[in-house]
Amino acid sequence: MPDEGLLYFQLIASVGAVRTVSVTFLVPVFGMLWGVIFLHESVYLNTVAGLGIILLSIMLIGAGQGRPLNKRELKPALPEMLK
Repeated sequence: MPDEGLLYFQLIASVGAVRTVSVTFLVPVFGMLWGVIFLHESVYLNTVAGLGIILLSIMLIGAGQGRPLNKRELKPALPEMLK
């Protein structure tokens, strides 16, 4: 199984550091979702507002990256890293 660190750096090389880090903003979203599904936790209005702010920030980060990525730009970076 590949090392998670190598996959992380390959993702950074493929899509950029800002887009890679923006994925970590989804951790609270999925944490709340799993809490509701598996632990039957309650969802309050302030929780939904917080999730909205998180999702809005992800959209703003993605919009600030300029042009959309081309599929050719998503070439695997791992072979170049191992040279």
